[in-house]
Parts: sequence; C-alpha cells; structure tokens
Amino acid sequence: MAIIANRFLIQTRFDIANDPMDNFCIAIGTCCWCCNIFVEGDADIGQMVSECIFSMMAVCFLTQQEVELRRIKSMAKPFEGVPAHIYCELAPSQQKMCRSGDEAKADYGTMEENHVPDNR
Repeated sequence: MAIIANRFLIQTRFDIANDPMDNFCIAIGTCCWCCNIFVEGDADIGQMVSECIFSMMAVCFLTQQEVELRRIKSMAKPFEGVPAHIYCELAPSQQKMCRSGDEAKADYGTMEENHVPDNR
C-alpha cells in the first residue's frame, strides 16, 4: 500500500502522468486479479500469481520513483514547491502539509521534536 501511496504523491506533486507502459502494467495486474476471483480449484495458486504480478509492478513503480526523484534533484532550477495548478486542487489538509515556514512547523513540528528516542 505504501508503494502505491508514494507513487500517487510523487505523480500529483510533480505533475507526472502515467505513460503507456504504466497503463499496460496496471491493466494486466487488474485482469490477473479479476481472473483470480474466478479461479476454480486451488485458490492458493491464483493468490500466488496475483502477488507475483503485484511484486513485479511494485519494482517498476519504485524504480520509476527513484528515476524521477533523481531527475528532479539534478535540475538546474531547484524544486520550489508544488506548482500552483496542482496546489489549488489539493485538499486543505494536504495544502497545509505543503506549506513551508513557521506555520507548518508549528502545526507538525520538526523531525527533532517528533523523534522518539530508542531506549533499547
């Protein structure tokens, strides 16, 4: 679930659309999942096939995310936040998370403030 959520955040925040291969992989995964519902006999085999296909898709998604983040970091112009045309479409709670500065820090704290010490 985290892989899909991370993919969604990267795509929406950086205005990245699915390419034809993404759509193909998602369609194949969906078809296999649907076929798994109708598999008669050993349901474990259908479940294993579905998990295998999802794992392959997850690797592709993670690789795409890594490539996009590297591309964004290497750009001559640094990232200046979520583009206005995307920001206005976000839910208010997400807009609040996107804001930088003292107001956001006051609402969410900093990494140091939220750190829980490891008392092992």
